[in-house]
Order: sequence, then structure tokens, then C-alpha cells
Amino acid sequence: MPDRKSHLYSIAMLPGIVRGLDLLCIVLGAILAHGFYFGLVLERDASLGHYILVVLAAILLWLNVTQDRGIYDVSAINNFRNHARQALFSWCLVMLGVISIGFLLKVSSLYSRGWVILWFFFTIGLFGASRLALFHVFHRWHGFGRFALRTAVYGAPEDVRRLARTLHVEGRAGFVHVVGLFSTEAGVESEKLDGGLAELFAMARQGALDNVILAMPWCEEHAIHDLVQQLRNVAVDVHLAPEKSFFEMPWRKFSMLGGIPMLSVHDRALKEWNALLKRLEDVVLSSLLLLMLSPVMLVAAVLVWLDSPGAVLFRQKRFGFNNNEIEIFKFRSMHIDKGDESGAKRTVRGDSRVTRIGGILRKTSIDELPQLFNVLRGDMSLVGPRAHAVSMKVGDDYYHHVFAEYAARHQVRPGITGLAQVSGCRGEVDSIEKARKRLEYDLWYVDHWSVGLDARIILRTVWQVLFPRDVY
Repeated sequence: MPDRKSHLYSIAMLPGIVRGLDLLCIVLGAILAHGFYFGLVLERDASLGHYILVVLAAILLWLNVTQDRGIYDVSAINNFRNHARQALFSWCLVMLGVISIGFLLKVSSLYSRGWVILWFFFTIGLFGASRLALFHVFHRWHGFGRFALRTAVYGAPEDVRRLARTLHVEGRAGFVHVVGLFSTEAGVESEKLDGGLAELFAMARQGALDNVILAMPWCEEHAIHDLVQQLRNVAVDVHLAPEKSFFEMPWRKFSMLGGIPMLSVHDRALKEWNALLKRLEDVVLSSLLLLMLSPVMLVAAVLVWLDSPGAVLFRQKRFGFNNNEIEIFKFRSMHIDKGDESGAKRTVRGDSRVTRIGGILRKTSIDELPQLFNVLRGDMSLVGPRAHAVSMKVGDDYYHHVFAEYAARHQVRPGITGLAQVSGCRGEVDSIEKARKRLEYDLWYVDHWSVGLDARIILRTVWQVLFPRDVY
């Protein structure tokens, strides 16, 4: 068991320290801006009176804005990126409030706009520097048990040890420090822990605990209820740990559904605002691309028609969103009597079925351009996992027979281009290893989608079109 004397500082001090440091950054930013602007830029003296009132107004606004946004909760402070983003947004709101108050009260002429702009940026820099320093210091001190939530685990010996191991690995992310392991059972195994219920209560009454985690089966509701009632008599937070099976699930978060707390174990890849944003991205960009590339598409259609008899467009059934079949369009790149609408036969290097113009279209990816109409129809996206033909195989079997997680790539609409394609996974799929690598990229994209990721994939696609490699 860790040395309890190492807990010299309470985690409750952390929000106060961060809040105080932020207020110091605001004041220091105003002073630096004043000295820089009037001392170095304008080279003249200026009274501090009006500026002090502006800073005080900003501090009052900051205290109100940050209180409502909860950025000083321990869990919020621990997430560096999110906390920095929240602080920046709050500071923007404060500055907007300062400017609005000055305009409404007709006192904005009493202070310099140049000073306000410099104050804004100086304070942002100080926020960033102070947070980097704080996170470095706090995480280092946390390794010694300081600024941590002193936590005890109570339950069956095996469950207590399992949870303690997890907290030891993951607990740094939440400033959790395990200081005691207590058992519900008597015996040799439990003797290796720190005691039973009596010892747990004794430690809590000494003020040596912040949290108690109950590692007990949820079916023991009466025992859990009685124990919680007893723990209400001491000053600790009580938590009920999830059962063992929950640790094996990819999503583990609680949410309110119909006013009832639910354990979420899986989320849709795109929903609500993200789904709307993705569709808006597709409609706008595909419309612009169709306007820009219509001359290229017209020339390609004429060349396909002149090169070999048959239809200009090739249609094929492929897997779309939610594993539903869709019909996609491409410029025909094969002889009409040798094409494979089922997709069962792979296209290989030097394939005799490919026409002269078809080889050029495939190499430059121009054969894919008619799929922009699929994007407008809502069957596809510009960016997403590649649409596979319904009869496409890997090795001698279908994809969904080889890979149990294959259908998960269809949580989003298939794309004209995708992460796998710009990451080097293009061309013939002649082995299970190549197919697995592409699937890994597809699933990663599904789990990590963002507008920024789509933008990077589109830019990399443009680069590969301008400097193509051999593709069959």
C-alpha cells in the first residue's frame, strides 16, 4: 500500500490554484499590454485609472462565464486540450462582453483599442504557458501521490486487485491514487490486503480518503445499499465500479436516456450534428467538383464511346450504408463483353479486359468521377471506406466471412476516396493481409471521423492524382 503520508496536498486545492493562476494571467496580460503599447509603440504615458476598471470588469465576467461552463472541475482540468479550448472560448466571451459593455455605456473611447487587442493575445499566451507548466508539475507530483484523489477499493480480493491494477495504469489520467485495498472476505487472500470493512471505516474517519470504490457484483443490490448507507456517515465519495465484462467493451460512459442513467457501450459513427455536417460537406463539394470537372468528364465519355463499343457508364451493385446495396456509376474501362458486374473476379496487372482508354482512366482515377452523382444522390460520400462489390472476395471467401468486424465499415457511407487509399492501400487485393490492412484503416476512419480528417484525405487524394502510381 502506498505511503499515506505522501498525500501532502488535497486535490480540492487544484481548481482553486488553476482559477487563481488564470486571474493572474488576465491581470498580467493587461499590464504587459499597457506597457508594450504605450511604452514601446506610442512612447507616451497613459493613466491606469480607466484600464483598472476594465480589468476588474473582465475579472467579474470571467468568474461568471467559467462558473457556468464548469472548466474548473477536476475532470475538466485534467483534459489539457479540452480545458485549453474551453479557456480560450471563455476568454473570447469575456472580451466580447467587455467590448459590448463599453459600447452600450459609451465609455469605449476612454481606453485604447490597440491595448485591448494586445491584452487579448497576451492573455491567451499566458493561459497556454501557465497550463503547460501546471500540467507538467501536477502530473509529476501525482506520481508521488500529491494532488490526487485518495482512493480505497472494497470488494472480493480478485476484483479488488483487478480494479487496482487498472487504476494504477489509467488512474493518472484522473488524478486517482489508490491508498488502500479492503476485502469483503476473510482468508489467506484477503490477509494480503489492508483489511476489511472495519479498517476501511477507520481510515475514512481519519480523513485519509477522498473516494471509496465498491468492486461488488451489481446483483448484490441489498448488500450494496446497506454499505452505501453506512458510508454516508463518513466524509467520502462512494462509487460503484462496473463489472468485469464492462472493461472489455469499447465504449464505457454513462448518459441520461429518458431521465434514466444508462451505460453506453457503443455509439453510432455519425449522428446528429456530425451527420448533417458530413452530408453538407458532400453536397457542397461534389456540386463544385461536378462544375469544375464537367469538361474532363465530357472528354472522357467521348473517348470511352470512341474506343470500344458499348455503354459509356458502367453500373455495379456494391455495399453501401448499413450494408444495403447501392448501384454505383463509373466510366467503363473494360470491353463490354468482358466486364464483371458482380465484382467476383479481381482486376489484376495487365488485365486483358481493360481497354486502352480504360487503362488511362483507371491510372488517373478519372473513371471514378461519375460517382460524384452517387454522392449527390446520397448513396456515397466523397470520403469514406471504399464501396466493395457485393460478390467481391478476399482469397476464396467473402469479406464478411473472413473478417467478423467487416460490416462495421458500413456504419458510414462508402467514399470515392478514403484513408486506406491515400495511405498506400490501392490496386489489387491479392492476399488476406492486404485486405486486413485496408479494413484497419477503414475502421479507424469510422471511429475518428472529423471534417479536418476528410480535408486531409481530399488533399492527399489530389496529390496522388497529380502524381499517380500504377493502379489496376
